Amino acid sequence: MTKDVIAISLDTTIEDAAQIMLDKKVGCLPVVEGKNILLGLITETDVLQYFVHECRKNR
Repeated sequence: MTKDVIAISLDTTIEDAAQIMLDKKVGCLPVVEGKNILLGLITETDVLQYFVHECRKNR
């Protein structure tokens, strides 16, 4: 495990979050406000569901 946590802010786009997950080879990212307030997690499943929904919507 690493001490350096990779986190995103609430205003990070889902596209950027997906790219960070790919680049850093992680399955989820904490979403934080400031440096200490955990708002939630975004997971690979969340990202996949979003993109599947967007693809179906644009057919």
